[in-house]
Amino acid sequence: MEPPYKRQRANPKRNVNPAPVIINRDASPDVLYWPPLPKRIEILHAVDEGALTRKLLQEIATNHPEVTSTIDQHYRNHQNSELRKNISFHSYSMHVRNMINGQYQTMSISRQYDLPSTIYSKVCDHIQEIVKVAGAQFASIGTRFSGLKALYNIGIMICQSSNHTLLLEVRRQFRSNSSLVTAMCLILKSAYSDERMAMCAAHYAGSTFLQKMLKLMELAVANGCFDGVEKVVALLKNEDDREEEGNEDEDDYKGDDDDDDWETRIYGGRREYSYDFV
Repeated sequence: MEPPYKRQRANPKRNVNPAPVIINRDASPDVLYWPPLPKRIEILHAVDEGALTRKLLQEIATNHPEVTSTIDQHYRNHQNSELRKNISFHSYSMHVRNMINGQYQTMSISRQYDLPSTIYSKVCDHIQEIVKVAGAQFASIGTRFSGLKALYNIGIMICQSSNHTLLLEVRRQFRSNSSLVTAMCLILKSAYSDERMAMCAAHYAGSTFLQKMLKLMELAVANGCFDGVEKVVALLKNEDDREEEGNEDEDDYKGDDDDDDWETRIYGGRREYSYDFV
């Protein structure tokens, strides 16, 4: 025998007339499930590493002067910020010194023969990290000079006279590697001629930086490593063709003689700075 049917009580809190769901029938079904606009831009940017978004932004800026003005303002702010940074690379040269002359000196000769490749690789990594920052387009003169000093110290440590097995092996590997010379050249080529003149005459550890570089060149020649270091000295002394090109570029950017606006010179391609090196 079936149990008697029990009628449920009415729930007074229940919404008996829910609001209807309105769907735009004109829109594509896929559009209904699209993420928000910022997320769609992020996805498109990741697909081709920003190629499409850069192209779209360039087209929009070309057709809308107000967008171009906004981009220019952000560009000025970025340039102004970078020119005021003085980044020190002293820790890089200290790390190389500790690797070569510090903790590994107490190791046995057999273990020292296994370490040069590791140290050589780390030194090359440091060189690349230094030039990436100090050789950047908007790096300040303090950042550039700090990078040059760090590279100089690394070169001196590798060329210094020693019968230390580890040092001799590291030096031997740098006889066929031009990364240090290339890095110093890139930093100097990215600087203006007046910046190079300032770094050339700057006093460092009891003498001018030019005298320090001449010492490095002498040691490099004696040890048969860092081939082409004389190019660094020539760039530092402005003995290259870029000086004339730089002067022509500066003349193009000077504008009116009566223009004393600091920002106009900065953002027109000129740099205004005080020679406060790191």
